[in-house]
Amino acid sequence: MGMKADEGLYERGAALRAEVLGPERLQQALRDEDDLDVFYHLYGHECCYAQVWSRDGLSRLERALSIAAMLAAQGPSSETLRVHTRGCIRAGATRAHLRQVLAMVTWYAGVPVGSQATANVRAALQTIPEAAGLAQAVSTPPTNLAENGRALRQKILGETADTGSTGDSAHAAHARMLDSHYFGVLWSNTDLSLKQRVLVLLGVIFGSNRLDDAEQWFAAALRLGCSSDELEEFLLSAGAYCGELCYARGRRALQAALQSRGV
Repeated sequence: MGMKADEGLYERGAALRAEVLGPERLQQALRDEDDLDVFYHLYGHECCYAQVWSRDGLSRLERALSIAAMLAAQGPSSETLRVHTRGCIRAGATRAHLRQVLAMVTWYAGVPVGSQATANVRAALQTIPEAAGLAQAVSTPPTNLAENGRALRQKILGETADTGSTGDSAHAAHARMLDSHYFGVLWSNTDLSLKQRVLVLLGVIFGSNRLDDAEQWFAAALRLGCSSDELEEFLLSAGAYCGELCYARGRRALQAALQSRGV
C-alpha cells in the first residue's frame, strides 16, 4: 500500500531505516501499514531517513542520542521511543549513555516525563539482544559539588551563580541546586562528553517545545566546541522529529546564537 513521492528517495530511506533501526523493524512497519500510515511512512523514508539520517554532519551516535532525547521528552511512553532505543544501541550507545539521556530528560523536562521514559527504555532494552550485558556501574560524583559545579556552569553558560540568591529563600535554594547538582553532579558525569550532553539537552528542549531557552543552549553548544554545521545538522533532525513549527523557531534561535558569537 506504500505511497512514494520520489521512488529513489523512498527506497534509499527504507534501506537506511533498516540499517538504523534493524531490518525486522522495517519489515514489521511495512507489514502493518494501512491507509492511515502511508503519509507517515512516506515522510519517514523520504525525509527522515533519506535526507536526515543519510548525512554525515553528526556522528550516528550523536544523532541517535539527541533524537532519543527529543522522543523521550515528546512521547515518553511511545512506541517510537522504544524503537529508537534499539537505534541507539545499534549506533554504539551503552546503557550508561542511555542512563544519562534519561537523567537529562528527568532533570530538565520533569519527573513524570522522566519516570515514564525510563520505564519505556528499560522495557525496550529487555527485548534487544545486543543490549545484554551492557549494565555499567554509576561513577561516584566528585567532591566539592558546589565549587566544581559553579566552575562548570561558568564554562558552559558563561555565567556564575546568581550572587543575589543568598539566604534561605526558595530562589536561593534553586541556585544552590543548580551549582551542586545540575552542574556539580549531572553535567560533571563523564558517561557523556560535554558535547554529547549539550546535544541531548537541546533534544530535550526541542522535544518538550521549550524553545525560549534554545538560543542560550545553542550558544553553550558553540562554547563547548560544536561547530555551526553540527548545530545545523541537529536542527535538521529536530525539524524531522519535532515538526516544522519547532524548526522555524529553532532556526531563529540558532541564527541569534551564531550572531552573538560572531560566527
